[in-house]
Amino acid sequence: MTGSEFFSRFPELYPFLLKQLEAVANTVDSDIGELNHHPSMFLLLLVLGRLYPSPMDGTCSALSMAPFIPFIMRCGHSPVYRSREMAARALVPFVMIDEIPDTVRALLAKLPNCTDQCFRQNHIHGTLLQVFHLLQAFSDSRYRMNAYFQQELADVAACTKAKVWLAKRQNPCLVTRAVYIDILFLLTRCLDKATKGNQPVLDHLGFWEEVRKIISGSELITGSPYTFAVPGLPQYLQSITKLAIAAVWAVAAQAGEQTRDVPISFSQLLESPFPEVRLLTLEALLEKFSAAASGLEKKELPSLLWNMGETFLMLAMKENHPECFCKILKILHRMDPSEWLPHTDRCIHLTPKEFLNWTMDIASNERSEIQSVALRLASRAIAHHMGMCDQTRDSVAPKLKQWVQLVISACGDHLPTESRLAAAEVLTSTAPFFLTNPHPILGLQDTLALWRCVFTLLQSEEQAIRDAATETVMTTMSQENTCHSTGTGEFKKLKK
Repeated sequence: MTGSEFFSRFPELYPFLLKQLEAVANTVDSDIGELNHHPSMFLLLLVLGRLYPSPMDGTCSALSMAPFIPFIMRCGHSPVYRSREMAARALVPFVMIDEIPDTVRALLAKLPNCTDQCFRQNHIHGTLLQVFHLLQAFSDSRYRMNAYFQQELADVAACTKAKVWLAKRQNPCLVTRAVYIDILFLLTRCLDKATKGNQPVLDHLGFWEEVRKIISGSELITGSPYTFAVPGLPQYLQSITKLAIAAVWAVAAQAGEQTRDVPISFSQLLESPFPEVRLLTLEALLEKFSAAASGLEKKELPSLLWNMGETFLMLAMKENHPECFCKILKILHRMDPSEWLPHTDRCIHLTPKEFLNWTMDIASNERSEIQSVALRLASRAIAHHMGMCDQTRDSVAPKLKQWVQLVISACGDHLPTESRLAAAEVLTSTAPFFLTNPHPILGLQDTLALWRCVFTLLQSEEQAIRDAATETVMTTMSQENTCHSTGTGEFKKLKK
């Protein structure tokens, strides 16, 4: 509901809410510095956040939304973290889209300079949150792709750069550093594109150079003296990691093969003692490897990610954070096994057969999500071995019965969807070797057990699982047709 419509229906609420909001703002923004929590604050911000500006706003001065804006901004100075967040979100619907750039520049101008002697971190944090949410709304608007959007955001980027000290160690507060870095990251996403043959706006402004300095002086490079008892440390680590990853991709896109100017390497990020840093890095890398494996991207895998198989193998051996460990296994599964499986003996002191044992042990003992990923990885390794010479196939033959039991155990109706989807996927990927091979590798009992798994999955109540099992059947039928056509051709040759 628009503000004009709401106050037209309930005109008596306009002066009441405005007066209440002013009282709340005066309490929050008092000079005493004490924690004065007005009982009406949350409710007021919640109600006002439900409204949004009308295109007719301003035609009737009695119902204008403008008087509310300065009071909402002042609520962002609250010493209560949640209040500052609510004020930032409530401000967005009160500012017209085309007024957001001017409002953001005005807010940035209020931020202190590095030479200022006295400032309040709560005020800085509230202001930065308002800037972030306004910019987010502006970047999602219809203006996103036009010249007006680019020019306005370029001006905002210049104003933001003037306060860049807030992202560096000159600012001792990790909470405000994190939000400022989030703003930088948002600007990089919106502006790091060349327009009409010109260089990207961020390069023209020297923005990436400032980002490089921020990263070089950050705890990602120098190490962190903090512990998790420090407020805002996890949030800050996530923010600076996202910005660092964006900077690496930007340099790689411009430099091509010449990647010496990257502010930080992926290897450094993956070696971080903080799981927040490793997890975000692994998620970004998994996205690239998945896109390259599926063929969704026209470009090949970035050169920065070439020959990283050994790195991920060594990480897998020492990673103790469950989510990070799961991402590493997913990346190895997405990579071509020929790039890393032959090197297990040298870099992690496990033969390919021992690595397969290790993977299947994980699939047997770990929690469900890791079990599913480990089963996929083990199946990928088995498929690779089956495509090699007879000696290689014979070396893994004793482990096939254990693998069959893992697939069978993953098909139970009581298991999560992910486990059964993994079973269907590995049945599809190994079908040419075990389900339709004219020279069966498995014994009759194990082969029939795998077919029984296919039929079990086809009868699942979940559509996604039935679809995945249908893909297995389609693969086996395609393979069978290929064998028949090949056999017919050979028969005709013999007949002649």
